[in-house]
Amino acid sequence: MDKFEIGKKLEELSDRITPDGLSESEQNEILSELDEIINTDPTNTEAYFWKEMIYEMAEDYENAIAMNEVILRINPNDEAAKDNIKNCREFMQWNTKISELDLDVSKSKENNAPDLLDKISIWHILIFKAIVIAIIIYFYSKIIIFH
Repeated sequence: MDKFEIGKKLEELSDRITPDGLSESEQNEILSELDEIINTDPTNTEAYFWKEMIYEMAEDYENAIAMNEVILRINPNDEAAKDNIKNCREFMQWNTKISELDLDVSKSKENNAPDLLDKISIWHILIFKAIVIAIIIYFYSKIIIFH
Protein backbone atom coordinates (compact mmCIF):
# COMPACT_ATOMS: atom_id res chain seq x y z
CA MET A 1 0.00 0.00 0.00
CA ASP A 2 1.55 3.33 -1.05
CA LYS A 3 1.00 6.77 0.54
CA PHE A 4 -1.80 7.62 -1.92
CA GLU A 5 -3.69 4.40 -1.15
CA ILE A 6 -3.18 4.94 2.58
CA GLY A 7 -4.55 8.49 2.31
CA LYS A 8 -7.55 7.27 0.33
CA LYS A 9 -8.19 4.47 2.84
CA LEU A 10 -7.94 6.87 5.80
CA GLU A 11 -10.39 9.23 4.14
CA GLU A 12 -12.81 6.36 3.58
CA LEU A 13 -12.46 5.20 7.19
CA SER A 14 -12.90 8.71 8.57
CA ASP A 15 -16.20 9.01 6.69
CA ARG A 16 -17.43 5.85 8.41
CA ILE A 17 -16.65 7.16 11.91
CA THR A 18 -19.63 9.24 12.99
CA PRO A 19 -20.44 11.08 16.23
CA ASP A 20 -23.45 8.78 16.60
CA GLY A 21 -21.06 5.98 17.43
CA LEU A 22 -20.26 2.61 15.96
CA SER A 23 -21.42 -0.89 16.67
CA GLU A 24 -18.85 -3.18 18.21
CA SER A 25 -18.41 -5.05 14.92
CA GLU A 26 -17.90 -1.76 13.03
CA GLN A 27 -15.34 -0.67 15.63
CA ASN A 28 -13.44 -3.93 15.31
CA GLU A 29 -13.52 -3.79 11.52
CA ILE A 30 -12.24 -0.21 11.35
CA LEU A 31 -9.60 -0.86 14.04
CA SER A 32 -8.39 -3.86 12.01
CA GLU A 33 -8.13 -1.74 8.86
CA LEU A 34 -6.27 0.96 10.79
CA ASP A 35 -3.87 -1.70 12.10
CA GLU A 36 -3.15 -2.71 8.49
CA ILE A 37 -2.29 0.90 7.68
CA ILE A 38 -0.08 1.17 10.77
CA ASN A 39 1.71 -2.08 9.82
CA THR A 40 2.40 -0.57 6.40
CA ASP A 41 3.34 2.89 7.70
CA PRO A 42 4.11 2.84 11.46
CA THR A 43 4.69 6.62 11.52
CA ASN A 44 1.25 7.53 10.17
CA THR A 45 -0.12 9.67 12.99
CA GLU A 46 -3.52 10.02 11.30
CA ALA A 47 -4.14 6.27 11.66
CA TYR A 48 -3.30 6.47 15.36
CA PHE A 49 -5.55 9.53 15.67
CA TRP A 50 -8.54 7.63 14.24
CA LYS A 51 -7.84 4.68 16.53
CA GLU A 52 -7.80 7.13 19.44
CA MET A 53 -11.14 8.56 18.33
CA ILE A 54 -12.74 5.12 18.21
CA TYR A 55 -11.40 4.25 21.66
CA GLU A 56 -12.57 7.57 23.06
CA MET A 57 -16.07 7.11 21.58
CA ALA A 58 -16.18 3.68 23.22
CA GLU A 59 -15.06 5.29 26.50
CA ASP A 60 -11.91 3.16 26.45
CA TYR A 61 -9.77 6.02 27.67
CA GLU A 62 -6.71 3.95 28.56
CA ASN A 63 -6.29 2.80 24.94
CA ALA A 64 -7.10 6.32 23.71
CA ILE A 65 -4.29 7.68 25.87
CA ALA A 66 -1.96 4.96 24.58
CA MET A 67 -2.67 6.01 20.96
CA ASN A 68 -1.95 9.64 21.80
CA GLU A 69 1.31 8.63 23.48
CA VAL A 70 2.35 6.86 20.26
CA ILE A 71 1.51 10.03 18.30
CA LEU A 72 3.69 12.03 20.70
CA ARG A 73 6.60 9.60 20.24
CA ILE A 74 6.33 10.19 16.48
CA ASN A 75 5.68 13.93 16.76
CA PRO A 76 6.51 15.34 20.22
CA ASN A 77 5.06 18.74 19.27
CA ASP A 78 1.54 17.47 18.51
CA GLU A 79 -0.60 19.73 20.70
CA ALA A 80 -3.82 17.92 19.80
CA ALA A 81 -2.44 14.65 21.18
CA LYS A 82 -1.37 16.40 24.37
CA ASP A 83 -4.85 17.91 24.75
CA ASN A 84 -6.50 14.54 24.02
CA ILE A 85 -4.47 12.86 26.76
CA LYS A 86 -5.52 15.58 29.20
CA ASN A 87 -9.17 15.25 28.14
CA CYS A 88 -9.15 11.45 28.42
CA ARG A 89 -7.72 11.65 31.93
CA GLU A 90 -10.46 14.13 32.88
CA PHE A 91 -13.12 11.85 31.36
CA MET A 92 -11.74 8.95 33.40
CA GLN A 93 -12.02 11.06 36.57
CA TRP A 94 -15.55 12.12 35.69
CA ASN A 95 -16.58 8.51 35.09
CA THR A 96 -15.18 7.61 38.49
CA LYS A 97 -17.08 10.45 40.14
CA ILE A 98 -20.28 9.56 38.30
CA SER A 99 -19.92 5.95 39.43
CA GLU A 100 -19.53 7.14 42.99
CA LEU A 101 -22.62 9.35 42.64
CA ASP A 102 -24.59 6.45 41.19
CA LEU A 103 -23.69 4.41 44.25
CA ASP A 104 -24.75 7.26 46.53
CA VAL A 105 -28.07 7.63 44.69
CA SER A 106 -28.80 3.92 44.90
CA LYS A 107 -28.02 3.97 48.62
CA SER A 108 -30.32 6.94 49.19
CA LYS A 109 -33.14 5.24 47.27
CA GLU A 110 -32.70 2.22 49.49
CA ASN A 111 -33.30 4.54 52.43
CA ASN A 112 -36.60 5.65 50.86
CA ALA A 113 -35.32 9.18 50.29
CA PRO A 114 -37.75 11.17 48.09
CA ASP A 115 -36.72 11.69 44.51
CA LEU A 116 -36.11 15.33 43.51
CA LEU A 117 -38.40 15.04 40.48
CA ASP A 118 -41.22 13.90 42.76
CA LYS A 119 -41.03 17.30 44.45
CA ILE A 120 -41.30 19.30 41.18
CA SER A 121 -44.67 19.87 39.59
CA ILE A 122 -45.10 18.89 35.93
CA TRP A 123 -46.34 22.44 35.29
CA HIS A 124 -43.05 23.88 36.52
CA ILE A 125 -41.15 21.64 34.13
CA LEU A 126 -43.41 22.58 31.19
CA ILE A 127 -43.11 26.29 31.94
CA PHE A 128 -39.33 25.98 32.17
CA LYS A 129 -39.22 24.20 28.80
CA ALA A 130 -41.42 26.86 27.21
CA ILE A 131 -39.15 29.64 28.50
CA VAL A 132 -36.03 27.90 27.22
CA ILE A 133 -37.61 27.36 23.79
CA ALA A 134 -38.73 31.02 23.66
CA ILE A 135 -35.19 32.19 24.47
CA ILE A 136 -33.70 29.94 21.79
CA ILE A 137 -36.19 31.17 19.18
CA TYR A 138 -35.54 34.78 20.16
CA PHE A 139 -31.75 34.51 19.75
CA TYR A 140 -31.88 32.46 16.55
CA SER A 141 -34.39 34.80 14.96
CA LYS A 142 -32.02 37.72 15.63
CA ILE A 143 -29.17 35.82 13.97
CA ILE A 144 -31.28 34.93 10.93
CA ILE A 145 -32.81 38.41 10.52
CA PHE A 146 -29.67 40.48 11.02
CA HIS A 147 -27.15 38.32 9.10
